[in-house]
Amino acid sequence: MPNILYVHASPRAERSHSQVLADHVLSKLPGKVTSRDVSKSVPFVTDNQISHMYGFAPYGTLKGADKDAVDYQDAVVAEILAADTVVLSAPMWNLGMPASVKAWFDQVIRVGQTWKMSDEGKYVGLASQITRVVIVGTSGGIPAGAGHPWDFYTGHLTALFQFIGAKEVKIFWATGNNAEVIAPHIEVAKKQIDEYLK
Repeated sequence: MPNILYVHASPRAERSHSQVLADHVLSKLPGKVTSRDVSKSVPFVTDNQISHMYGFAPYGTLKGADKDAVDYQDAVVAEILAADTVVLSAPMWNLGMPASVKAWFDQVIRVGQTWKMSDEGKYVGLASQITRVVIVGTSGGIPAGAGHPWDFYTGHLTALFQFIGAKEVKIFWATGNNAEVIAPHIEVAKKQIDEYLK
């Protein structure tokens, strides 16, 4: 059975437009879904956590925020390495991804586990079991993936998933600054999702 990791980032819960698109994607995908809500609390990487990652700070010496950060990192790395498909639901905020999504990536991108440096000095993604990443997002105005010079969402997210070895990254988008304006764009995105996943 396929393993699907669903990462959702909007704090708006049932009022989230990106959540509507994510629910549509998940309804079309067979498999076991593991959910990770990054809209609430994602620890930032700490100094001692970095030391731990490189073998200089044994786990037993960690306390407080350092231990919490390593425990969180262990959990999210295990989730990403178990996933065949990743579904990310994240709005565009201030021209890019929400800070919580970047903090999640900072925990997921872990040397020796989700990436390494080859003997030739090249970056190698170690999460290559991920065959597909489906990103669903919304914004109030700036469209993602349309070549807009202020779109720092599309390229950044795509590069981060490719860095850890994901084989395919696809983004579906709806733009509108209120429910009435965005509604038809959501329906278009749903049809695009249906065509992609059929």
